[in-house]
Amino acid sequence: SYHYVLDKNRRLCPPNVLGELYLGGEGLAIEYLNRPELNAEKFVADPFQNGQRLYRSGDLVRYLSNGDIEFLNRIDQQVKIRGFRIELGEIEQQLLQHPEVRETIVTAQGEERPQGAAGHQARGRPEVRKEPRGLRGAILQRGRGRCAP
Repeated sequence: SYHYVLDKNRRLCPPNVLGELYLGGEGLAIEYLNRPELNAEKFVADPFQNGQRLYRSGDLVRYLSNGDIEFLNRIDQQVKIRGFRIELGEIEQQLLQHPEVRETIVTAQGEERPQGAAGHQARGRPEVRKEPRGLRGAILQRGRGRCAP
């Protein structure tokens, strides 16, 4: 397997320049199951090796002068909570499906490694109390347990 640090135009980044980590080689997954739009986004042609594919990790990294790779952040809103990679936007979408929720903002709790569920703020209609009834249960019922606040 191999990796590259590439800029937004998929050109190699020199040391100390931020880019996204791309992974390739024999150990590369084939695809996400039943997710063609995600496959098109994450699995791309390798610009340096004909016929090969790369996986866009979403990790913002840079090469250090000694050749090590330093992880800096995520390019997207993906966080790892209790061992699962979760998009914060997916949690927001689950909350917005509740009939009493009008707006929501989701953030991960914890600086380095979020350990608990993502924190959330859901603003419902004015006549609804602070946390809509059955919010967690509704999300769990849709089979989205990892997204439950």
